[in-house]
Amino acid sequence: MKYLFTFLIALCISALQAQSFTGKIVDENKQALPFVNVYWKGTTAGTSSNLEGKFSIPANASSDSLVFRMVGYRELVLPKSKISSVQLQPDVVNLKTVEIKVLRKDPAYGIIKKAIKRRKFHLEQVNAYTADIYMKSRMDIVSIPEIFLKQMKEDTADGGLKPGIFSVSESVAKIAVEKPNKIKEEMIASKVSGTPFGELSEYSWNRAQQVLVSFYESVIPFSERGIISPIAPTALAFYDYKLLGFYTENGVIINKIQVIPK
Repeated sequence: MKYLFTFLIALCISALQAQSFTGKIVDENKQALPFVNVYWKGTTAGTSSNLEGKFSIPANASSDSLVFRMVGYRELVLPKSKISSVQLQPDVVNLKTVEIKVLRKDPAYGIIKKAIKRRKFHLEQVNAYTADIYMKSRMDIVSIPEIFLKQMKEDTADGGLKPGIFSVSESVAKIAVEKPNKIKEEMIASKVSGTPFGELSEYSWNRAQQVLVSFYESVIPFSERGIISPIAPTALAFYDYKLLGFYTENGVIINKIQVIPK
């Protein structure tokens, strides 16, 4: 009986660990919402919805509620018993009352100047961190030049490339970052689908180091020359700003500002 009891306990624990919760996320028009962040409240355990708005997340013993977050939509927290169908509502952006005067600048400039003053503080706030990363990239072919299409038809038996999804790459990795420039990235798993052309079908386009960017840095390395951050010390010489409105999330006012290159 002792061994049987131990076996049953182990079986129950295994069943709990294997349990997962699934659901579908839609917008206010019942349309599927892809790439919504889904995580257990109070933890870093999470996932994201796929192109059909569906998600699956393993059970977590330390939390009973799931958080759903996506830019442009209100954050939603639901108990795990109500997650089979999830509907997110768009953020309501309120317009601030602005007194219009001749030669007065948009209120966005005052907000940006405050952000610039706090830039160095936030930049130095965290010196080291580790994180689990899930990345998904998708490449689409919109159109193909005739000369290239003709060559591909001659080189491949199936007619070559076609407009549509070219490749979808997913990866799970661990990353450790320590200032000023120590970065270690460990790829745990990678999957590529959609590409029928030899070595390309085995290559993952995902690398976390390529998207480790921060507006608190003066220059964002998105290209060889880099892009001046909208809150860099010299940003006012490169951009114009327009306050579009604001909304409140968890008691914090978030201003929505359009950044316009000069």
